[in-house]
Amino acid sequence: MADIVPARLNWALSLMRIAPSAQVLEIGCGRGHSIGLVEALLTTGALTAIDRSPGMIAAARARHGVGVATGKVRLMTGELAELALPARHFQRAFAINVNLFWIDASRELPRLASALAQDGIVSLFFELPIGASTARVEAGVRRQFEQGGFAVTQVDRGELASRPLLHLSARAAG
Repeated sequence: MADIVPARLNWALSLMRIAPSAQVLEIGCGRGHSIGLVEALLTTGALTAIDRSPGMIAAARARHGVGVATGKVRLMTGELAELALPARHFQRAFAINVNLFWIDASRELPRLASALAQDGIVSLFFELPIGASTARVEAGVRRQFEQGGFAVTQVDRGELASRPLLHLSARAAG
């Protein structure tokens, strides 16, 4: 049976416009639902997907073993703030439903800034509960980005089965 791709992932990928040669970082990859979608967009590029849960990384590895074997997909277990990521490497980083980015990303954003290539973009996506305040989440993400030395470059809102969707992209300042 084929995996059913959650609609929020298609929405996110449509907004990111990932180049075929891009080096991409996914933060909080979970079981790897978006890994195959990103991998399909890449020709000479590669995806590094991280998650703090060894169980989630094991599930992602089972699902995407071919990509891992060819080197097109790299999986890492650990916290973003503590992982040894290559400096100035990623043209695109993204996270879907990773709440720390609107609560407290004071440890993570400096690490992310150092891993992004010049003009690299980080895109954050949230599928919120019905009735949730997108304004509150957006304000929190903007605050975290500002405090972390990032400038917001794009904001998009959508709706999926009456659930609000929110996307913010930013670049590291300087």
